Amino acid sequence: MAKRKEIGLIYSYNENWIGGTYYISNLIRALQRVEEIRKPHIHIISNTREEYDQLVEATGYPYTSYLEMPKKLSFSKRGINKFSRRLLGKPLFELGLRVRFPVFPISYVDRLFKRSSRVIYWIPDFQEHYLSKMFPPEDIKARVDWQRAISGEKGYVLFSSEDAKSDFNRLYPGAVVTQFVVPFAVSHPEYKHLDLCALKGKYDIEGDYFFSPNQFWAHKNHLLILTAVRILKDQGNEIKVVFSGKEFDYRAPDYTQMLKSYIKEQDIEENVRFVGFIDRKEQLKLMQGSIAVIQPSRCEGWSTVVEDAKAMGQYVLASNLAVHKEQLTENAAFFDPDDAAGLASLLLATARMRPEISHTDYTRQVTGFADLFLKMVDSVH
Repeated sequence: MAKRKEIGLIYSYNENWIGGTYYISNLIRALQRVEEIRKPHIHIISNTREEYDQLVEATGYPYTSYLEMPKKLSFSKRGINKFSRRLLGKPLFELGLRVRFPVFPISYVDRLFKRSSRVIYWIPDFQEHYLSKMFPPEDIKARVDWQRAISGEKGYVLFSSEDAKSDFNRLYPGAVVTQFVVPFAVSHPEYKHLDLCALKGKYDIEGDYFFSPNQFWAHKNHLLILTAVRILKDQGNEIKVVFSGKEFDYRAPDYTQMLKSYIKEQDIEENVRFVGFIDRKEQLKLMQGSIAVIQPSRCEGWSTVVEDAKAMGQYVLASNLAVHKEQLTENAAFFDPDDAAGLASLLLATARMRPEISHTDYTRQVTGFADLFLKMVDSVH
């Protein structure tokens, strides 16, 4: 029997960017669906054995091994290198791990893998170019320097959308890096057996509701939804919106409190529920039970929220970003992310007349994700 292909996947459980965590979990679940002979051996590169064990248990993937994430050099070793470069012309201690198989996704940890390694970079989106006021200058510089360096390498970079690839080539014309577009798909844990009424009671949700499950980052544009809710209430139309997600943005520490103050000032406390960062299965059940999912972001990669909705056959109200229109070809309506009145009208129309859902076989997208990813890995040498 031919030896299995090997790949390295970098994984960490990070509630501050849970989309990245879900991405690797969804990728492994997609690879589980390919023919037995095509299933690769996955070296899961993680900070702890516990993270590795939890991922393997959650996905049930049969061919894995644990590889500890390489660490930065200690202060003493960096000091020794400083002198060895002067005396010997080279460092005694080398930074980074050299591997014989492709490693993905490389972002800000690329310095931990030697350049001879077959690393595959990943750039989800370019929000720092569109929403520069939402980032500290040092963050923007770090991201732009990193992207520019990638563009000049004879290496590999993955984008999740044609929109992101187009942005990259507009920003860095003449890039020599080999580029791939691999839209991801999601695979859900079992959640349909959960009792929706019990969940609504647990989170104090009464009646019908819209659902917006996003991290509480400023660019996710929660205020637009709250303003639309207030507009509708002023018109005598009561709707409810439930928000889930980690309530913290290091770039705007006061963001969540600002939203909560707005809710109180506008007297819409009975129309809004913040349920926080909740269990994944509960999140999916609340999404399934909603009138529709709202994705109001001002800038986005290939949205996990949107894929979750597609996978369960839920309707989506999304901001009219090019990437959202690329991702959503049915079961969706779009709105201007700066037009609260327009969103208010759309919410009211959707609540009054539930949209008809077109049903498709989403499993084909999951297997397509795995096939495109493996095709990319075959090209890396």
